[in-house]
Amino acid sequence: MNLSQAVTAISLVVALFVVTGCSSSPAESVSQAPSGNPTPAASTSPRQEELYEQAVGVYRKMRVQMEEIERAGGADELPPELDQYVEGFLAETLTGTYRQWKRDQMVLYGRAETDVWVREDLDGQVEGSLVSVAVCSDGRQAQIKKAGVPMSSGVVGINYYAFKYFSGELKAFDVEYEVIDSCADR
Repeated sequence: MNLSQAVTAISLVVALFVVTGCSSSPAESVSQAPSGNPTPAASTSPRQEELYEQAVGVYRKMRVQMEEIERAGGADELPPELDQYVEGFLAETLTGTYRQWKRDQMVLYGRAETDVWVREDLDGQVEGSLVSVAVCSDGRQAQIKKAGVPMSSGVVGINYYAFKYFSGELKAFDVEYEVIDSCADR
């Protein structure tokens, strides 16, 4: 998939799925500890568990910033508050997506999507990643307006975020997306 196709795909996903929701209350998950915090798969080493927990922290901070951009109606460039968490393909994709949001006058105006579960993705490691985090989100109740007109509801899907270090900071640098029927199926 070339960059143009990826931007278009992510723009559609974001428009329907609304890549937001860090302010949502944590949902129940088969991969959550009794404390409500996501946990890595049992087969990971202590070092991998630390990376996973650090990646989830970066993801949650990233999501807060993404929701702010969506509520503001997009952006020409990623603000430093988001840029500090992303690099590479993901940064390019988000930049293109939020430029399109601004151009198309899209705005998140009500409820954002809800993360149903967050877990380590042991199967989908992107080449060069140190850790991959899978997030299943339900965007069917998300509310987006395009040029003041409410759009159709979002979908249920999984984002697979890849993380590695850039200048000593763990950042998300790639993302893959899959539309599914239900988070409970996974």
